[in-house]
Amino acid sequence: MNHEGEARRLGNQSDRLRTALLLRGSGRYELAATEFQAAKDYASAASCFEQAGDYEQAAINYLRAGDHAQAGNAYRVAGNPVRAARMYERAGNFAFASQLFREAGEYGNAARCYQHLGQASAAGEMYERAGQPLAAAECFFDARLYSRAARGFEEAAAWARAADAWTQAGDRPRAAAASRRVTDRAPAVKPAPPASGTPGSGLALLREATSRDRDATRALFTQLAHRGYLTAADERTIERFERSPITPEALPVFLVLVSVYRSCGLDDRCRRLCDLIREEAAGTPDLERAIAEASVPGTRLPTPPPVPRAALRHEPARRPTPSFAAVAGDAPPEAPLTVSEIREGELFDGRYRVLRKLGAGAIGAVFMARDERLDETVALKVLKPMKDVGDDVVGRFKQEIKITRRIVHPGVVRTYDFGECGSLPYLSMEYVDGSDLRSALREVGRFSVRDGVRIVRAVCAALEAAHRLDVVHRDIKPENILLDSQGQVKLIDFGIAKFKDAVSAALTETSIGTPEYLSPEMALGHPVDRHTDIYSVGVVMYEIFCGTTPFRGGSLVNLLTRQVIETPRAPRELVPELPLELEATILRALEKEPEHRQDTTAEVAAELALLEG
Repeated sequence: MNHEGEARRLGNQSDRLRTALLLRGSGRYELAATEFQAAKDYASAASCFEQAGDYEQAAINYLRAGDHAQAGNAYRVAGNPVRAARMYERAGNFAFASQLFREAGEYGNAARCYQHLGQASAAGEMYERAGQPLAAAECFFDARLYSRAARGFEEAAAWARAADAWTQAGDRPRAAAASRRVTDRAPAVKPAPPASGTPGSGLALLREATSRDRDATRALFTQLAHRGYLTAADERTIERFERSPITPEALPVFLVLVSVYRSCGLDDRCRRLCDLIREEAAGTPDLERAIAEASVPGTRLPTPPPVPRAALRHEPARRPTPSFAAVAGDAPPEAPLTVSEIREGELFDGRYRVLRKLGAGAIGAVFMARDERLDETVALKVLKPMKDVGDDVVGRFKQEIKITRRIVHPGVVRTYDFGECGSLPYLSMEYVDGSDLRSALREVGRFSVRDGVRIVRAVCAALEAAHRLDVVHRDIKPENILLDSQGQVKLIDFGIAKFKDAVSAALTETSIGTPEYLSPEMALGHPVDRHTDIYSVGVVMYEIFCGTTPFRGGSLVNLLTRQVIETPRAPRELVPELPLELEATILRALEKEPEHRQDTTAEVAAELALLEG
């Protein structure tokens, strides 16, 4: 072995690391990232690329470092949700991967992730959207949704499986009919199975059926384009068709649908569909060639946004599109007027079956519900009517979904959607089967070092994911830390969180946070950053290990004053058996000056990790 050459190589690597550290310290992140790359410190290089705002390069370097979860985070911020989803899938974060695949229209991939999660019904839903009826049917069968499975098997011409599913569903006439189809098709002597795609094979039959469906849909859309208006039934047909993949075979039908939207004056939908077709065609030679060769009259994909027909010539008055209620012949169920009117067993906003109330507060309530569209259990956070809570609270609601959708981490509760049912705004969120840290503290008083360290490190990991996106939570407290039935820790309520560059110095009732956990700089109305959350984590640590907060009781002004000027009692004065290292970590996090605290929550977690070893 050439020891001299190896020593020289290590010396050069050490020089590059020192150079990289100096460059990073001076804020020259791109140059520092290049030096870290050369030294093969890919994790540090990724962090510097993030600081420089180059999230694509950050993702590549996280991938080189073997950190697929962080690579996924970086790709997501870079606006590449499909690559992000693939990284999360490789990291085993199938919940996040499935959500991103679904939002990106990668339904087959989303289905695979749902199968990993054991959510057979949701997997079936995704396979249906991906145009894979046989796979969807198998998932529905596993989910014991036998009628739906049977219809899928029939669509795929899998008559024996359809008969089995109808039998399980208790529908004997349909089971018998499916069995007859098996018998009718059964040959006297069983020949060798035909090759895939040959006449007589299941795949060929499925292709023939799909082709017939496309022809029928195309004929219908052609009629709609001539007619110039849509009924509710037409809308439902179009919605089902738009879920199917854009393939060269299906392209002519999609182009006729473009004509439908033009004819009906639905320019926004026309423009959106054209953009979707272009995106699907990018990098797909067969689809690009099919677009170039499209010969359907009046359906060639337009390059500029379509000009409204009314601007070109006089248009006759359009027949208005009937509402669903008008077509169905009955009115939709009345929306509740107040939160107290929401009852168990009722369908909320036409989608969520309310199972039970989880809790209530001054501005609303939280319910456990079943999303009947996706067959998932969710938490519904429902506000009182907007006139009672004010625009600022509703603004916090919307802020929460904007922020939590950007943060992808298993320790952050996912927020799905914002909606309004009548006058009641609501959020649908990930349901966590467990309780908050406050309830656990009431039960045990204070935690052991081992259990407390595990909880705080998990909180730090979730906050680190937020801080990487320059999001400051600003309201860390036991009520916002959930402990699920498996012992996992989840962070909730980003309602008053802010992006670092948008943090206001003003203190208001809706932005102040909780006084016992408030940092000195926030109490003074100064600009805040991640160090504010570190202070609040310090207060939570104090409470976890000592059974009380550093400052409590008295008026709001008294609490804020003590946060700014008073030094907390040393934790070991209250609990002498606490390790000195743990006390030092807590007191450092509670320093009055932000720069004297740990620089990141990852640093807090690293200090605590020494206590576990």
